[in-house]
Formats: sequence, structure tokens, C-alpha cells
Amino acid sequence: SQQLMNRIFSVLSVQAQRTDAFEELYGKLIEGGVKPLVLKGLLCRSTYGELCDHRSSGDEDIMILPEDFQKAKVILADNGYVLEDEYVAEENLSKIQELSYINPEKRLRIELHFNFFSNSSEMFKRVNREFENAFDNKIAVSINDADFYTLDYTDNYLFLFFHLYKHFLGSGVGLRQITDLHMFETSYGRFIDWDRVEEMLKRYSAWGFYGDILAVGSEYLGFKLSQRSSRVNPEMLIDDIEQAGVFGGKTEAQLRSAAFTRTALDDKKDKAFLKCLFPSVDKMKKGYPELYEKPYLLPVVWVKRFAKNIAKFSRKGKWQDLIETNKIAKQRKKLLKQYDIL
Repeated sequence: SQQLMNRIFSVLSVQAQRTDAFEELYGKLIEGGVKPLVLKGLLCRSTYGELCDHRSSGDEDIMILPEDFQKAKVILADNGYVLEDEYVAEENLSKIQELSYINPEKRLRIELHFNFFSNSSEMFKRVNREFENAFDNKIAVSINDADFYTLDYTDNYLFLFFHLYKHFLGSGVGLRQITDLHMFETSYGRFIDWDRVEEMLKRYSAWGFYGDILAVGSEYLGFKLSQRSSRVNPEMLIDDIEQAGVFGGKTEAQLRSAAFTRTALDDKKDKAFLKCLFPSVDKMKKGYPELYEKPYLLPVVWVKRFAKNIAKFSRKGKWQDLIETNKIAKQRKKLLKQYDIL
């Protein structure tokens, strides 16, 4: 219909404007002495060729060194970007994953990373250490006649996979994360150290899951991929992907169920329920940044959280959401056990 066509053209136009805004900002950061690494976003879109703007992004992710934050903060402010998150003391920047800045006029959000993944998960804290040489090994790529710094090809592939894996371990992986991974391989596979990929994925119990991600790409999405790892049960994974949609699980029940599966991953002694009720200070810092400087306030934060949830679930019909959360969590734990992750 004409209405649908208008909507498509509007999305493509907005994406093109966001890309222009990001390229302009990136140039200003380089001029100001900051050399950010581009993650996902622009780099992934470039692998889609003429259809790049069809792979829309509401934000752009860049990684900087904590010591470059002061310069980056001034440049962002001078270009109309406002901090969305609560203030975090500078000495704590190396502990957090990212800060979000938004330019309302250009409708672009910048996720300013200091770590690739959240340190609230023991597993992903270890994954962050795998990328400790990222800036030393960075490469420059040309996109739209401009140069951008990014991870080397193997690190980029591993980052895309672990981003996908993070979603899978939480509320579910979406089709977009899978196509990004396979499009990157299609474009740059000849530069990737596949022995390192296998070694790292096996170290994090992801090799079986990876086999099904490859099978989904080859058998359902039409990619020509080497089946480096044996398939386990891609049909069951497809069912999970259908629930998660394009971007990964976003319903309240899916997001809440992620707390159970992630906690079970960090503690395999059947204490997931208690740890969901009483999360560690590291897990609570993102929502309550005051804990960075005053970790002794954790019991107070637990009480605030309980009161907020009780008020929320006291509303009519909300208890049904808890039943749905428990159902999803059980299904997802079954899937994780199939891959020997749990």
C-alpha cells in the first residue's frame, strides 16, 4: 500500500540522516584527538551494500579509552549530544560498559563504550579481558569515502558473535544479530583467524550453539557458510528466534526471564532464584549508579526495588506476567542445557 511505501521511505531517509550525523561526529572526534573504535552499526550496515540503509540503527556504538573521556565529552556537548545516563564519577568509567548520549535534533543516540560488555556478569567480565589488546590491534576501514577505526577482522567477528551470544543467554537472540554476523563473514571471512574463533568459542561453552547459528544461516537464511561446528538442534533454536523477533526478546516477561538465566549461568548451584531477589552490587550498579561510590547502600537499593516491583505487580492482571516469566525462563534454561551451557 502507499502508506507502507511512505513508511519505508521515511525509515530509509531517517537512517541516511543518522549515518551522515554519525560520520560528521566521528570526524570531529578524530580532529579532537580521540580515536574511537566503531562497533556494529555503521560497520555492519556497510556489509549490506546498496541495502545498507535498510539495516536501520537507532544508535551508533563507539569505544574509547577512559583517558579520552574528557575530550570526547566536550566534543559531544559542542555538537548537541546530551548525556542520558546518570552521572558516573570518572574513576569508575573503566568499570562500566557504556554511557548513552543523544542528539534530539538529529535523532541519533551514541553509545559510548568503555567496555565491550557489562562487567556485572562473571562470564562477560572474562570476555572483556579477551579484547584487552583491541586498541593496539585496531585497523582503519574506508566507508562512504571516510576512514574509521575499528577492531581487527577476527576481533570484530568475535565481538559480533558474543554480542549475539549475550542476547541468546538473556532474553533471546534476534534475526538481526544473526544476519549481521553472517554478512560480516561474507564480506571479510578471508581475513578471519578461524582457529582463534574456535578456541575462544569452546572456552565459553558456545561451540555447539555456534553450530546451530551456522545451520540457521545456511539452511534458513540462504547464506553460503562453512559448517565449522556440528549442528545440534537448529529447529529448536528457530522456535526461540521466532519468539525473540528481529532484535531479540523485548517483552517484559522475556526481559525478566533473562535475569533467571543469566544468574543461573554465573552460579550453577541452584541459587538463581535467591540471587534474582538479592542481586550483587555489581549487577545493580547500572540501574543505581550511586552504588559505584557507595556500595554499602545495596540493602537500601534492594528495599527500593522490592517496593517498586510490589507496586507494579499489584496492578490488575500483572501477576499473570510473572507466570509467563517463569514459563519462558524454564523454556530458555532447557535450550541452554541442550547446548551444554548450563
